[in-house]
Amino acid sequence: LHSSSSFRPLVKYYLEKYDTALFGREATIGWVYANPFTGFVHLNDVKIYELQGDSVFISAQGASANFSMRKFLSKQVWMEQLIVDHPRVKIVQKKDTLSFDDVIEHLSGNKSDTTISNDWHVTLLDTEIIGGEVHYYEKIIPINYFIKDLNVVGPGKTQDVDTISAKFSFEDGRGKGKMKGDFTINQKTLDYRFGVDVQAFDLEIIRQYIWELINYGMFHARLDAKIRAIGNFKSADRISTTGKLQLRDFHLGKTNEDAYIAFKELALVIDELSPVKNKFHFDSITLKSPYIKYEVFDSLDNVQALLGKEGKNISDITGEAGRFNLVIEIGRYLKDISRNFFTSDFQIGTWESSMEKLFLMTTPSAKNFP
Repeated sequence: LHSSSSFRPLVKYYLEKYDTALFGREATIGWVYANPFTGFVHLNDVKIYELQGDSVFISAQGASANFSMRKFLSKQVWMEQLIVDHPRVKIVQKKDTLSFDDVIEHLSGNKSDTTISNDWHVTLLDTEIIGGEVHYYEKIIPINYFIKDLNVVGPGKTQDVDTISAKFSFEDGRGKGKMKGDFTINQKTLDYRFGVDVQAFDLEIIRQYIWELINYGMFHARLDAKIRAIGNFKSADRISTTGKLQLRDFHLGKTNEDAYIAFKELALVIDELSPVKNKFHFDSITLKSPYIKYEVFDSLDNVQALLGKEGKNISDITGEAGRFNLVIEIGRYLKDISRNFFTSDFQIGTWESSMEKLFLMTTPSAKNFP
């Protein structure tokens, strides 16, 4: 290998020939730069296809890595740096099945497969994702949502360390809001900590999930938040949170003009929220310009008109095996962490609210309205 240029076609050939063994999917590469002396590899125009091969699962303008060549002598794939430039990912969900379940199973390894040597160890250190885009599709509801300008930076993980961490940032796909933060996860204990800073983030993803719950009524809201939290994935109530959360321009109703519940702002300043310690301490709660409209018709009211008689829309979804709805799951999580709220140590420093309008309406034929 007197020249790195003679090595490049071999790398491209090897990656495309053994793509299913490496990634579990068919893959193509535009061109490759590889230097066997320095351990630097760059792949241009990378595409990994769906299991059926009919569309692209992951693509990237480029991916670069620095390998420690001397580590190969001790059967270690030691990647000192990995940079993925402008990746684009498509995730499809149908009930509780994700389009990349087979990839996770493949990368997790098949213990019964004796063709794979367990003597090799893989280490990934400094990792960076630049300008990514993630598209999410849910087939049943359906959902069509994406985020853009995804940037992730992390120190990676060595074999003798249990924790992984990273900093991230991204924008709503339509440019309506930003989010950034950091997280640390202990893979052994499943302890975690995270911080998130949300700026005017449009809750379009919530609207798409809530549509089938409210007979295709209208919902919109924006979220601002600065939250720090620690917890453990094994138990929902082991979370401990502090920070500030604001919901703005909240609207739920039959149309964009006809609101049943609305408010300009709901702001929570959290001193400490720790269900496991039975502590719910709020510095302040502010509700600005709330609006409530309640109508009673001949056979039902406007709430039932949205959610179905006696909440039938919700029970239809929760009663269907394997069915996933983000709003239902959030509701279940909030129920878990607040079940002891009224028997816990809770306090509110300041409460402020100003009612804008309250409508109680009946149709002429409605009877026995209290």
